[in-house]
Amino acid sequence: MRQELLAARKATGKTQDEVATEAGIDRSYYVHIEKGNRSPSLHVAMRIAECLRKEVGEIFFAHHSDKKSRTSA
Repeated sequence: MRQELLAARKATGKTQDEVATEAGIDRSYYVHIEKGNRSPSLHVAMRIAECLRKEVGEIFFAHHSDKKSRTSA
């Protein structure tokens, strides 16, 4: 999750503060999410994904779907 979130943010050229403000959360909370120290609620994850113009699954569930596809192949 951490790498996908960071990559998505950098691809948009937005700062942590900009994403946090657009998502309606505190910057320090966003930083903890991006560092992997906190997990956002689904509602917050959806707002962050919207700010980054991504599907919520691409950012927050990409790692899980990678594991699943490797084990089922």
